[in-house]
Amino acid sequence: MSRLADIMAEKLSVPKEDINDETAYNVAKNWDSITHLEIVAAIEDEYGISLDIDEITAMENVGKIKEILIKKGVKDI
Repeated sequence: MSRLADIMAEKLSVPKEDINDETAYNVAKNWDSITHLEIVAAIEDEYGISLDIDEITAMENVGKIKEILIKKGVKDI
């Protein structure tokens, strides 16, 4: 989860070690709606994918983001 953890840590302004599958939207201190969109954009850029609205709204925690990326065929998360 190195690349995803890097993105999440940067966008949430927390140490990478604080990122885990349970890190969640509206629970993590800095994960609000604006940050959510920044995370989505960074993920799309990093992995060269496009996320649809259902996937974006389903991204409620890091574990769910990983599931979505795997379904999109991303291997190096």
